[in-house]
Amino acid sequence: MAEEQKWPAAKVRETFIKFFEERGHTVVPSSSVVPHNDPTLLFTNAGMNQFKSIFLGTIAQSDPTYGLKRATDTQKGMSSCPTAANRASELTVWCSYSCRWQGHSFFEMLGNWSFGPQDYFKKDAIKYSWEFMTETLGLEKDRLYVTYFEGDPAQGLEPDLESKELWKSVGVPESHILPGSKADNWWSMGDTGPCGPCSELHYDKIGGRDAAHLVNKDDPMVVELWNNVWMAYDRRADQSLTPLPAQHVDTGMGFERLVAALQDVSSNYATDIWSPYFKKIQEVTGTRAYTDKYGAEDPETIDTAYRACADHIRMLGFAIADGAVPNNEGRGYVVRRVLRRGARYARKYLNAEIGTFFSRVLPTLIDEMGQQFPELVKKQNDIKEILDEEEEAFAKTLDRGEAQFQKFAGAAEKKGLKKLSGAEVWKLYDTYGFPVDLTQLMAEERGLQIDDEEVKAAQEKAREASKSVKSAIETFPKLDVHGIAELEQQHKVARTNDADKYVKGDSKGKVQLIFDGKGFVKSTKDIAENTPISVILDKTNFYAEAGGQGYGGYILHHGYIESGTLFVRRRGYLRVRRAAPIPHQEQSHGHSHSEPRPARGAGEDVNQKGSLDLLENPKKPEWRNISVEFCGGTHVEQTGHIKDLVIVEESGIAKGIRRIIAFTGDAAHQVQREATELSRQLDIVEALPYSPEKEKEVKEVQQALSKATISTLTKDELKKKLDKMVKAITDEQKKRQKAEAKTALDTVQKYFTENPDAKAYVGQLPISANTKALTETIKHYSTKDKERSVYLFGGGKEENAVVHGVYVGTHLASKGVTAEAWASTVSDVVGGKSGGKEPTRQGQGTKPEATDDGVKAATKWLEEKLKL
Repeated sequence: MAEEQKWPAAKVRETFIKFFEERGHTVVPSSSVVPHNDPTLLFTNAGMNQFKSIFLGTIAQSDPTYGLKRATDTQKGMSSCPTAANRASELTVWCSYSCRWQGHSFFEMLGNWSFGPQDYFKKDAIKYSWEFMTETLGLEKDRLYVTYFEGDPAQGLEPDLESKELWKSVGVPESHILPGSKADNWWSMGDTGPCGPCSELHYDKIGGRDAAHLVNKDDPMVVELWNNVWMAYDRRADQSLTPLPAQHVDTGMGFERLVAALQDVSSNYATDIWSPYFKKIQEVTGTRAYTDKYGAEDPETIDTAYRACADHIRMLGFAIADGAVPNNEGRGYVVRRVLRRGARYARKYLNAEIGTFFSRVLPTLIDEMGQQFPELVKKQNDIKEILDEEEEAFAKTLDRGEAQFQKFAGAAEKKGLKKLSGAEVWKLYDTYGFPVDLTQLMAEERGLQIDDEEVKAAQEKAREASKSVKSAIETFPKLDVHGIAELEQQHKVARTNDADKYVKGDSKGKVQLIFDGKGFVKSTKDIAENTPISVILDKTNFYAEAGGQGYGGYILHHGYIESGTLFVRRRGYLRVRRAAPIPHQEQSHGHSHSEPRPARGAGEDVNQKGSLDLLENPKKPEWRNISVEFCGGTHVEQTGHIKDLVIVEESGIAKGIRRIIAFTGDAAHQVQREATELSRQLDIVEALPYSPEKEKEVKEVQQALSKATISTLTKDELKKKLDKMVKAITDEQKKRQKAEAKTALDTVQKYFTENPDAKAYVGQLPISANTKALTETIKHYSTKDKERSVYLFGGGKEENAVVHGVYVGTHLASKGVTAEAWASTVSDVVGGKSGGKEPTRQGQGTKPEATDDGVKAATKWLEEKLKL
């Protein structure tokens, strides 16, 4: 496509940069999409972001842009990005892909700047704009319209009549020069910061008409291409305007829109910017080719999904390359939501297997944009790793989350409701990781709505419930700061001595006080049985701390009085009941300290987090001489007591941070036994000859292996073995599919050989539900025997699956037969839907038991249509 274009995208970008470079502008690289030192933005949304300090007059002499007079670049940007002031829960994914009036979550903005006061302002900027658009690019003048700021009396802002006259002076007809409101012709980069009136160039994609009344009316055929901003003010937090130290020119032109105008197409996505992505997505998913359909013309949402996925890989690639890593906060959450939305589009509408979908499309982004933006090439391995980790994590919950959504949606529809409850939407987020806007998209697909206020209320209720659950778990009385003070000051109770926790065997302690939750008592004689109480002893061998958390000096021993009475000053034995000769806690805790040293062999920058704590700034220097042990926890006496250790998981929990989960002792033995059993099952399945039963057995073992908690090394070995079996099955399936494709074509050709005057064949072929075999046969007749028509069926009741496809040849087409109408009749019988572009159509039925009836329906429909 690009070779045939007069204006391929790369040439457009190059021409713009060269035009302004020849006019004294310095070519500057794009700034990061992650703004640096600017808390007002989540993402860069304009080319001027990197020049903000110049506009404000606060630029330091050490800044590389200090002293810059003119500049030009192509800037990476994220469209309609929320400001940092927004809460993450209120962020939205911005772009709609089902209409022609599209934005992009990632875009390029071509720009030129003049930094006053000595350099050019409105006159030269307008001259450059008109010259570039009409002379350099050759756009038709009668298709261009310009706007200027009409003024705002409320803020004391006069109309920009100077720009109006300047546009007239370069040859723009007055009927094409239009006033614009503050909403359209006043530009600012955020809630605060540099701003000013602007003058826009709009382009009529149709031409040959007066389109002035369509400017700034959201008409997809009359679009804004270029915006000249006269940067003159600084908007403060109170929304007041203060003049800038100097006036500047800040322009921005939508690269994707400009290319669409030059290539004379109605949609940004019909240009050569996007075709490589669509081609790659088709290659990865095997779905039909992209056809640039929108809305009702795209009933299966396939083209919409193409656009969403192509747009999202660009946004994800650039965001991650510039440091925006998926997480649950701020811009990281925006990246996570975009990926999850795109992954669902890919699976639901493009039949893609998610987990590595975006990383398989990533090479196209590198090929298309890596030369202009070398950071993509440099960071491509990091981008791939992060995409795969995030997508695989979402894939684990997507099935369960979608199933839960279907339950919620079905229940709402059954009750005649038009929306999901806030509690249901929040559960999808809280339990399955579905961003609220993803649930909203899914709800809209079902004709349902969600209520933002209800969702916020459910979120708050969940937080309160979490507090209540925590409180319910902690049923035993707790000491607050007042209780501790009472112990110290009134009762003069010494702090609990817990030195015996490091000593093997029993210990003996004396009851100092009893706490019933209301106050301190000296006996339990007035406390009812099974009432939770807490006992404070002078010494203990129980280990009270967890996770390195410090305590206030007093240890409460929680329990219930089953019989007898407990009195102050009575002594008793404290016995730690051990479930095994070496407690699992000691085995596991001991291992957590022995593991870092061998791990550090992977690199000196490997450090342990979470179980290595040192005392910071000890109050007395001599304390350093008392203990040589890093951790105050319980440990085995020697590493041999750990027995077996099996690592069952190694995963990334954030960029640069990995987590290892391991089992020790008897738990490790159980893990090994499970691995042995899985290996035995795999050997049995491997010995089976190829059959549908073997396919089923392999899938079951795959599922069992994916859920199994076994050694990561063993799991990898078994997975490799399983992958070989899957490949062997796939190869056999391809071989059989190829044979079935030949059988299908031979069957139809034999019929026409025996019936040379026949113009159509309708029948069930002696093949399985093999879509590819039907496709090959249909392709044969649509390219080599166009006059004849075929309606083919594969599979049936015995196979519990049915597929069907039709090609309407020229003979039947001339009699008014269409593939859509014919296939629709069959789908009514065998269930499901069909799709495709005339004169072909294919579908997959949901009622294979009705295959014979489907064949009869196809035959009867054709007979009635032709009145035979």
